[in-house]
Amino acid sequence: MITVNRRLRRAAALVIMTVLMITGGGSATATAATEPARAEYYTCFVKTVGVPFYNKPYPSGGEIKGWVTQGQGFDVFAEDFGGHWRGGNLWGGPSGVWIHANYLAC
Repeated sequence: MITVNRRLRRAAALVIMTVLMITGGGSATATAATEPARAEYYTCFVKTVGVPFYNKPYPSGGEIKGWVTQGQGFDVFAEDFGGHWRGGNLWGGPSGVWIHANYLAC
């Protein structure tokens, strides 16, 4: 079941990315001001013990929603404009969370 869910999440992320690339993702001004930059879909792993994950990038007012440990898989689908934060789905855990790039091996 976990493999099927992971494949469905990956397929959904790919569809969303394709639609955003085709449509241009909206106006450049609105996107730059309110949304994270689009990233190619890729997988990372947490490389440190006791890493917080947030509901949005911390500088944008994000709050800690939980903690992960070394080796946790993380499917990335977005990056913030500064390139310091990655948005994605934790394997077997919450989706749509943000982790600082310093804690990820991609």
